[in-house]
Amino acid sequence: MVAQEAVFFQSPELADLMRKAGSEAIAKKCAAAEKALIAGFTKASTESVFSGQASRSDGWAVAAAASAALPGSGAPPTEFFTAAERGELATIDRFLVKGVDVNARDARGETALMKASQNAQTLLVYALLAKGADAKATNQDGRTALLYAALVGRLEVVEALLDGGAEVNARSNDGATALIIAAEGGHDAVLKVLLARGADGNARTSMARRR
Repeated sequence: MVAQEAVFFQSPELADLMRKAGSEAIAKKCAAAEKALIAGFTKASTESVFSGQASRSDGWAVAAAASAALPGSGAPPTEFFTAAERGELATIDRFLVKGVDVNARDARGETALMKASQNAQTLLVYALLAKGADAKATNQDGRTALLYAALVGRLEVVEALLDGGAEVNARSNDGATALIIAAEGGHDAVLKVLLARGADGNARTSMARRR
């Protein structure tokens, strides 16, 4: 199974797709993510990914996911969004191959990209963006994947979403922006990146959110 899954994830189409989208930076990081994923099958040790340390739990929960059953066509299954929360790349990829829309939404209007972002699943975020996930999509509360990434303070996810087309000054229904959320959470590194990428430093949240 190890050899089979390793081949499964060595997809040149992934890098080509990102280059066509005009983002060489994401293409390189996606390639790094795939290498790390393959290494996760063959090594129990922690691997270095991107600028920090990413352990097997950072999106490599694929051994059990490899045998996950796939439903037929129709509404996106709950398992699809659960896999996004857990960072199970193999399960997500199998659902997409089966025909599930990468931008499918759950009952709350959330996409797999939002689920992965709010759970700091860095590798999956890159993979979903490479597959065409909409970084500007909003849920029923007007929240985007970027707002969720700012909430958890995962810098790498924030950068990936911005590179993938996320609107830096997007507001939720209650007036919150990624900058406001990052500031409230004390995520200084995220704040610096958001400001550098054009976030409005004068933005204020609505009174409803303050109550």
